[in-house]
Amino acid sequence: MRFAVDESIRFEEEPDRPYTVQAIDSRFAVLTRPMTQEDADENEYEGEIDGNVMYTIVDNETWRRGPNNAVLNDYDYKLRSECERCVRDLSDPDNWLGLSERHGRSIPVCLADEAITVP
Repeated sequence: MRFAVDESIRFEEEPDRPYTVQAIDSRFAVLTRPMTQEDADENEYEGEIDGNVMYTIVDNETWRRGPNNAVLNDYDYKLRSECERCVRDLSDPDNWLGLSERHGRSIPVCLADEAITVP
């Protein structure tokens, strides 16, 4: 599955929360969407939600998506330049960054109004 920067993507498990593609390369895509109060409640987040984003990383080789595997996140996903840096780091074979094994999941994706579940 290939994405384009600024494309809107909806995932099957959260169809009312579309993500925007911020950065891509041949394997990875970083997508973000505005944080909602529901997100804050689900994640027990007590900070300011205005201006904050939720993010997900899509791996086109493994057909999985999720957060990165960093214990302390080094990326400000509100900034496109940081999303681009994340994609570069994910693609660098000498970098330890990867997709979270604990929180990653297969990719059921909605493109337009048609649901597509990828194995």
